[in-house]
Amino acid sequence: MSLWVFASAVTVVVILWPGTGLGQTPPTSQTTRSHTTPFSNATPVTVEPADKINYTLVLTNDGPGVLDSLLTFTASLLDYQGKVAQSKRFRYDWNNNADRDYQSKLGDLTYSYRRLFSSESTKAGRWVMTVAVYGGKEYSEMVNFGSMEFALTEYLNGMMHSNQTLKYQRQKNTFSTGKVIHLFANFTDRFPKELFPPSYDFFWYKNGVFFKYTDVPHCELTVEEEANFTLETVLHMYFNPFPPPLVQRERNSRPLNAKPCSQGTFKSVNSPLSRRRGKYYTIPAKCGSVSQRVSVKEPMKTVDVAGDLSAGIGQYISVNITCNGSYPSSVCWNVTALNTSVPSSPMCKPAEFLSTCNHQVRIKLTHLGWRTVMFTVYNDVSYMSSSFNVYAYDPDSVNVPALTIPIVFCTIGIVIVIVGTIYLNKLRKKPVIEVADFDFHPSVSTEGAAGNYLRRLVNKMKLILYRNRYSKKHRNPDFEETTAKQYGATNEYESL
Repeated sequence: MSLWVFASAVTVVVILWPGTGLGQTPPTSQTTRSHTTPFSNATPVTVEPADKINYTLVLTNDGPGVLDSLLTFTASLLDYQGKVAQSKRFRYDWNNNADRDYQSKLGDLTYSYRRLFSSESTKAGRWVMTVAVYGGKEYSEMVNFGSMEFALTEYLNGMMHSNQTLKYQRQKNTFSTGKVIHLFANFTDRFPKELFPPSYDFFWYKNGVFFKYTDVPHCELTVEEEANFTLETVLHMYFNPFPPPLVQRERNSRPLNAKPCSQGTFKSVNSPLSRRRGKYYTIPAKCGSVSQRVSVKEPMKTVDVAGDLSAGIGQYISVNITCNGSYPSSVCWNVTALNTSVPSSPMCKPAEFLSTCNHQVRIKLTHLGWRTVMFTVYNDVSYMSSSFNVYAYDPDSVNVPALTIPIVFCTIGIVIVIVGTIYLNKLRKKPVIEVADFDFHPSVSTEGAAGNYLRRLVNKMKLILYRNRYSKKHRNPDFEETTAKQYGATNEYESL
């Protein structure tokens, strides 16, 4: 089996082709692709493969990188099993078509090559780095070779991160109203240590409108209403030890509504670097922007649960859940023992999110007696829990369900209280009638001795009851005392 190599303007394609010899040109293949990349008009270095290739070459780089920054290219040699082989010395030949620079370096099985591409001799675009590795005596035997693509940019590179302290967050770019959103701008370009410590100006925008300036890559924002918007950070980086001052008023008030890093918002200024190895370098100030699309939603405020109180074992109850908060929302539940306390964390996970905050669920009862159903309602930025008690009875039993007995007794008690209240009100309103018992003929009785005895007992009970009512009247401060003490010629006290 022979190894054939095709070289295009931006990439090297390695193809295994059956044959008897090396160095032959394979037939034209329809699968070979050629990429056209701006500013990549130089042909990368090509080499003829070795008779035996005992290693796999893995190439990586930490791009993209802005012009005048440092890029690190790494070459690693692995054996056929994907493991690093025995430690040996190799020669690595590096060649790129960005500035046509060639470097030959000695290293071990893994070697990293750092390179600065100056904006004075290189243009932004996608370029190719080719690596050939030699070993053996006097590094005369080729071990392997390959190529990789890397990118050079005109503006700084990075990304924006944001977070918020929430108990639940469905999506990382969705936040809650009324709470602080923390914004971080992470620019990844690296510059030589010979540079003066750079100074930074961060300008923060919401939907293209400037709202804050900082000199650190961190900002805080609080949103009170639901909205979808784009957050953007524009960074101006200066390497001058005495950067041009930007007055505080200008930093906090100028809108900078033009395109980020355009000529209207940023002017490139050359800044001197410190002297190193007898050479002077200059590097222009840098600019870049990162952005992120975010959403802000209302958290859950209230959850109301109402539905069937009971059902037979194996049957379903219908429960309506109404929540106050943003949607989409989701509801889940767990059936637990009676009077289970609401846990601090949800007992179930959300499943399907619907574009509503009103849900109707059907729950099957499988255990006899009272049970507690724990509901948890979720939306994008929060959750709330609530409980609901239900009773499951045996539908095949002739006994009255346990739920009927308390209802009957409660109803009887309510009727007794109402009747008693009405009777007491009537007694309070009825005037006191004095009764005199004149026994003119004690010996004459139509009922006999037993009747007389019973009549006297009743009269005594009346007198005792009257005395109690009389004493209560005079002890009650709210009672209105009357001045009438006599009825006809009989004094009230004489009848006693």
